[in-house]
Amino acid sequence: MTRVLTARAEPDRPLAEVVELTVAGHEPGPCGWCKDKFGVSWQVIPRELEELSGDYTSAANQRVRQAMLKMGRIDVAGLRAAYDDN
Repeated sequence: MTRVLTARAEPDRPLAEVVELTVAGHEPGPCGWCKDKFGVSWQVIPRELEELSGDYTSAANQRVRQAMLKMGRIDVAGLRAAYDDN
């Protein structure tokens, strides 16, 4: 049985800090996923990802999705640039 946990990072706390507090000694993976020392998979996502991706129906939302799929640790500036089409 696979167990998956999600941690949301708020804008006032750096994403890297949330990752270290949540899953210290983690094994990084794609799209904000990582595995802790016990083998539990976590996805650490910034709140901005939810705001920028919406329901993935607009062109801007789709650009955010495509950008996120190319990331390891999620880069909020990169997501914003994709949303703004920069």
